[in-house]
Amino acid sequence: MKQNSKRRLLLPLILTAVFVASSFAPILQIYIMTFDGYLVASINKVFLSDKPGQIFTANLLANLPPSLIFLFLVYKTEIKSIRVTAAIFLMAFMNAFILFLIGDLNEDSEPYFLIFLIASLISSSVLFFISIFRPSGDIEHVPKEDLQPN
Repeated sequence: MKQNSKRRLLLPLILTAVFVASSFAPILQIYIMTFDGYLVASINKVFLSDKPGQIFTANLLANLPPSLIFLFLVYKTEIKSIRVTAAIFLMAFMNAFILFLIGDLNEDSEPYFLIFLIASLISSSVLFFISIFRPSGDIEHVPKEDLQPN
């Protein structure tokens, strides 16, 4: 595996490790879901007239657009700090979106961490996929002979 490929997968690997580890001690997950609950409730109250049946729509409005924006930033940006920040927010919003979608599947069942683990693995697989296929932005080495005019 080339050095550039290893460097390209380092950020998704670190974020996957953090989110998978947080599945077993879900302090990070609690913070993410508390913020997401506030965001979904606010969108439901402001845009959807606080209708209880519209929670799924509020989840789509609260999590999908930011996920797509951060996905685009991870894919397109060449600035490392912006790419790292966008990847962190992508994982957070996508993880919350997936947890909301599949949360009812694990209601009152054991083990408690399974639903967090599944959501973390799904969202990190998207980040791995994007990191593998994003353009590198590296300038290939051109021999000096090719640069000189004939």
